Amino acid sequence: MAQLNEDTLKNATYMEQLIINEVVLRREEYLENRVIKAEWVERKK
Repeated sequence: MAQLNEDTLKNATYMEQLIINEVVLRREEYLENRVIKAEWVERKK
């Protein structure tokens, strides 16, 4: 995922901020689910 610099966030419109927040949230959830699945697979072995 691309790194967001401070200027990008400061200058983003309200709609862009909403989209950025949603993307960050989805990315965090995706990574969290990957960790949970990896732990589940490890326990299954």
